[in-house]
Amino acid sequence: MYQQEQREVILQLKTIKIELDLTNQDIQEMVENAGYSTSHSSIYRLFAEGSENRTFNYRTTIQPVFKVLTEVAKSRKVTDIDETILQAQFDALKAESLLKDEIIKTLSNDLEVEKRKVAHLLKQVEQQSKMLDKLLG
Repeated sequence: MYQQEQREVILQLKTIKIELDLTNQDIQEMVENAGYSTSHSSIYRLFAEGSENRTFNYRTTIQPVFKVLTEVAKSRKVTDIDETILQAQFDALKAESLLKDEIIKTLSNDLEVEKRKVAHLLKQVEQQSKMLDKLLG
C-alpha cells in the first residue's frame, strides 16, 4: 500500500474511532471477535498521535482494523449529519498531519542550514588555529 493511501486509511480509522467513541481496547476486542489477530501494541501504535506518518504492515495491522471498524460504522447506520461530522474530523486530522509534515520539512531545512554554518565556523577556527601556531611557533 502506498504511503499516502495508508495515511488516508489511518486518518479514516482515527475519525471512525472518535465518532464511535471507541477505546483501543474496544477495537482490540472487536478485531479478535472478528477472527483476526492484531496485537494490542499494534492497535496502540496505529491510533497514536502522528501514526499516519508511520508505515504499518497493511495485511496484519491496517486491513483487519479497517474491515472491523467500517462494518461497525455501517451497522450503526451513520446518518448524513454524522457523515458530515466524520468528514470534518477527517479533514481536520488530515490538515493537522499536513501541517506537521510542513513543520518537519522546515525544521529539517533549518537543521541543514545550521549544520553548514557550524562546518564553516569549524573551518574558520581551524584556519585561525593554524595562523596562531605559525605566529607562536
